[in-house]
Amino acid sequence: MSREEYERLAPHLEEVSLSLGTILYDFDDPIPHVYFPNNDTLGSLLSTTERDTAIEIGVTGSEGLLGFSALMGLERTPHRVLIQIPGTAWKIKTAAIRREFKQGGRLHDLVLRYTHAIFTQASQTAVCNRLHPVEARLARWLLTVRERVETDQFPITHDFMARMLGANRATVSLTAATIQQAGYISYKRGKLTVLDREGLEDVSCECYGIVKKRYEDILKF
Repeated sequence: MSREEYERLAPHLEEVSLSLGTILYDFDDPIPHVYFPNNDTLGSLLSTTERDTAIEIGVTGSEGLLGFSALMGLERTPHRVLIQIPGTAWKIKTAAIRREFKQGGRLHDLVLRYTHAIFTQASQTAVCNRLHPVEARLARWLLTVRERVETDQFPITHDFMARMLGANRATVSLTAATIQQAGYISYKRGKLTVLDREGLEDVSCECYGIVKKRYEDILKF
């Protein structure tokens, strides 16, 4: 965004620490703040059922913002937003960022582009969850996480991976073990390390490459 836009927003920004598993908003919650994750933080957008079963439809790192629905005119969030990788973010009151968004400057354009990007990700994730096996989906998911947090090592548990993929924990554990035996990842004491990115890409379905290319085209990062 322009320097002028940033200077108007800067007094309203507060850096905060976000813990693993923190729910920033639950379904139909009001949106008092919007969050801009730093590159050590990752948030998940989850769709839920009446029985509180949840599945991930998208992830947001430093390329985007959490709570963007508030800038689309919504007072309440249509998703659960959960911190998947703990770290830091910049928090701003919704009223403050709405005022800037309505001025129609660079921030306005960037938010609209990001909204289109996350919709693209959610659409492709729906296709992936319906058509592709757990092994390919897990590889895609790990590559996406790695790309967003810009590191090969991050904290994660098999239970969390299963929840994000909407899969059985035992199935995810077995699948992760297979990928580890192939030498593509290492998992120890709640930390996963990507050892061979190209190997993971071979295991992943085409959805990873499709979303990556679309993000590059839309966001130019």
